[in-house]
Amino acid sequence: MTELRRFLSAPKSQKLTLTLPMDYIQKKSYYAMCPPETKAVMDALEKLIDDATSDYTTAESWPTIIAVVDKLNALTDKEVRHEAIRMVRMRLAHFSPTVVLSALHLTEAIVKNCGKAIRARIAHPKFMNTMDLLYKEHRGKVGHTHLLIVERVLELVQGWGEAFLPYRRDFPGFSDTYHRMCKEGVPFPTQYDASRAPVLSPPRNSAHAGIPGIPGTEIPALSSSEPNPFQDLSPEDTFHVANNVLEMVEDMLAESAKSNYTDYTDIRGNDILIDLHGQLRQLQAHLLVVIERETSQGGKCLRPKSINR
Repeated sequence: MTELRRFLSAPKSQKLTLTLPMDYIQKKSYYAMCPPETKAVMDALEKLIDDATSDYTTAESWPTIIAVVDKLNALTDKEVRHEAIRMVRMRLAHFSPTVVLSALHLTEAIVKNCGKAIRARIAHPKFMNTMDLLYKEHRGKVGHTHLLIVERVLELVQGWGEAFLPYRRDFPGFSDTYHRMCKEGVPFPTQYDASRAPVLSPPRNSAHAGIPGIPGTEIPALSSSEPNPFQDLSPEDTFHVANNVLEMVEDMLAESAKSNYTDYTDIRGNDILIDLHGQLRQLQAHLLVVIERETSQGGKCLRPKSINR
């Protein structure tokens, strides 16, 4: 009840905070009907989401963000997925701008790295309406954090709107929200760059190849006898996952570069970065198999216009 009272006392000038009491009640109503094992899953997920969007964070908490993504990808219950995304949306509607900004970082990672079912919940009109309201409520406020929120909202809405345009049938909320805001005259950034794509290169011959140019990041060579964890993905899902992992690596390296490191000590000790690099190597091996197989079958799945989701 303490949390509900805090929501009820939130500034009434903000339309988003007005949605919090009802969301809180709906969340608690669902929670009350859950079996114990589902409650345990939701409690763990809520704690991770709260930690990833803490009011005390000053930068993205990548270990926690990755943990949230992994938890979401492991969910099989439709209603639990729905409630999980409600938790994220409630953090976006929070009255603390620090929490909101962290929730935007988390949302971006979820869209990039979660599956179709989770993306569909983000693309839902209710969630995308939250993004629209975020822009409208923070655009006129003074303060660096409010400015960052506006920038991030516009970047995400535009990026999703253009990147998911070929899949509008499955995720209409992304493109519909973007085009509606464009018609309303919202000043989006310069044209979204959709030309970035992973560059395929032959596998490295080194038996213990690590991150190129960074000593101490050796990763055991891929074994042909071990099953590739991505071998069951469809061609388009393989390309999508590879692009997402590559972008996450690029983001983390960019953040490291901003700190002007003179050596690679911090990167070498970054287990997440090394793990992502290992995933890229596995994806690269599977991509080569996919391309060879699809080419021998006429390359139909390699043509962008033929991809349907």
